[in-house]
Amino acid sequence: MKSIPLQISQVGPLLFVIVFTIAGASRSDYSSVRMPVSALSLGPSGWIQILNFLAVGISFIIFSFALLPIAKYHNWSRILPILLFLVGCLLAFSGLFTMDPPDTPRTSWTFHGWMHQLLGATVFLLFPVCCFLSSWTIRPARFRLWSFIVGWVIVVSIFMMKLAQMQQPDEFLSSHFGILQRAAIVSYMFWATTLAFMARQSPKKL
Repeated sequence: MKSIPLQISQVGPLLFVIVFTIAGASRSDYSSVRMPVSALSLGPSGWIQILNFLAVGISFIIFSFALLPIAKYHNWSRILPILLFLVGCLLAFSGLFTMDPPDTPRTSWTFHGWMHQLLGATVFLLFPVCCFLSSWTIRPARFRLWSFIVGWVIVVSIFMMKLAQMQQPDEFLSSHFGILQRAAIVSYMFWATTLAFMARQSPKKL
């Protein structure tokens, strides 16, 4: 029974990636290359991505509580479980507060749109922080290196995303915004899955 929360934590991030990948590929009005994952929450089938956000958010909240006893056993700082809890809350609320359509001017954003942007910006900042913190906290050297590399992949992806937002819609980075965002999201989700797997298989070695 004790491994069930970590099993959920292991599957949740992977399922999130699988669902938004399939949803993006199956919609004729959506481009995974250009558009953010959150845009899948719009339209008649948007409820799928909304539930996807809620599910992955809950899985991270469960993960944070599952890591607490492991953190206590190893005398870690509890900052990492707390950050994972915040990531879970932010992802879940990102589903509740859907974004405005991508072509909506900033001056016309709704309250829901503003909240989604704020939640998204915060969670993307927490992604690399979690990775860099685990590269200093977790004991296995290979996972430390993995966390460090993933952290920098996310940082570079976020930087490229900001550059893309400054470009015109038909310029290269802007027209590949979806890929840049997915590089950050997928990297983080696989990092989280790896950590959950290690915590489940050999918690005493962390």
